[in-house]
Amino acid sequence: MKPTEIEAWSLARADEVAEAMGLQVVDLSFRKEGRRWVMRVVLYDPEGPISLKELEAFSRRFGDILDAEDPVEVSYDLEVQSPGVGRSLKTPREFAVFQGHMVDLRFYPGHEPREMRARLLGYQDGHLRVEGPGGEEHQIPLKDLASCRLSEDQE
Repeated sequence: MKPTEIEAWSLARADEVAEAMGLQVVDLSFRKEGRRWVMRVVLYDPEGPISLKELEAFSRRFGDILDAEDPVEVSYDLEVQSPGVGRSLKTPREFAVFQGHMVDLRFYPGHEPREMRARLLGYQDGHLRVEGPGGEEHQIPLKDLASCRLSEDQE
């Protein structure tokens, strides 16, 4: 299988394991880093901070599936982690998982305002829907954003 096929296959299995545990998969990647291949899974617990115990339990369950079905022909490391404060959000999956969270937006030069803290309301057709500091709703094209990060301040 190609790396993109491995990612798609693995993501489907990771979603099943995460859902059974009450967790959500934020991201899954399978890439060569230096001389080694790494499958990295980022998990989120909608109930609160994800614990090391949850990360370990997911790693064991998901690792057992990978070992049993063996879709990867090369040696690789499995890394399971939490998203962390300040995580950059880029994909529709990430925008969906963190809907309702505060995000720090930075715009490309020439856009006013240059920065904004807002509540992420959703994503559709290449646009983020956010609630600005005054409660006003904005539709922001992704092409205008230099970055969208989870805010440290979740109010």
